Amino acid sequence: MCGPNCAPGRLEELAGRCQRIATQIQQRLRGEKITDRLVSLSDPDARSIRKGKLGKPNEFGYVAQLAEVTANTDLRLPLGHTAAAICLYGALAALAAERARSALVRWLTLTLAVLIPLAVAVARVYRGMHYLTDVVGGILLGGAWLAATVQGIRLGVAHWQLRHRTALRL
Repeated sequence: MCGPNCAPGRLEELAGRCQRIATQIQQRLRGEKITDRLVSLSDPDARSIRKGKLGKPNEFGYVAQLAEVTANTDLRLPLGHTAAAICLYGALAALAAERARSALVRWLTLTLAVLIPLAVAVARVYRGMHYLTDVVGGILLGGAWLAATVQGIRLGVAHWQLRHRTALRL
């Protein structure tokens, strides 16, 4: 037997949770009270949280839980969403700043390149998906990657222009 971390072990665990959900559905249909409710197949520790007024359906959330850090704990920072937004919209703003003839277009793309990643960062913190430090790390990573990429492209274009003796503007 391979234990809980191998595929057959995880499959058995998931099958057990599915059986528990089916049992809860049957109890609910019979009108019985469910005391220890399973609300998520992927996270058995999730609990339902009652919010709002009586007669409204439940909203689901998480109960605060302290976890011990072990050798298998994933300590990587979730930086991707904010960093990707900065890189994408920053690159579009850099292209517009180099190519657009209108100051309005350059100003608009620069404004969007700041506001959209900022909205992504605020949303990630507001929804409780990341801590503020995670988002700040994403901002720093995305900004550094954007600066390195833009500088690399400018150096590559300058090199190409020197080799081909052209006066193209990027």
